[in-house]
Amino acid sequence: MATSTQPAPRSRLGEWLDERLGLKGISYAVPFTAAFTIPAETAPGSYTVRAVTKEGETATADLTLTAPSEQASAAPAMAQEPSGELHAIDRAKPIGQIMAVAAVIALSVAAGFVLIRNRG
Repeated sequence: MATSTQPAPRSRLGEWLDERLGLKGISYAVPFTAAFTIPAETAPGSYTVRAVTKEGETATADLTLTAPSEQASAAPAMAQEPSGELHAIDRAKPIGQIMAVAAVIALSVAAGFVLIRNRG
């Protein structure tokens, strides 16, 4: 299903009404909805969908196809909205890393005491 509100060229009747009503030069958006099937062998990429009326009026809409994935379905695409839930971040560290950091801190403190004692 595709939906567009692209400006379309005006018909002769539309132009005549524009002149009579003083609307010349105003752009109109003509909404339309169309359902169509895209062949499975169509390559991913950007495409332009063009609709043409019997009178020759046209409207276009951009369409981007992505590569198929295991998560794809035939259901309409939905954009996921952000939730208000807090993020859970695992900050656990291995015991060896904690002990190494504690040893570096202890050595730094001991070196500081030695330097202070030797200064005075």
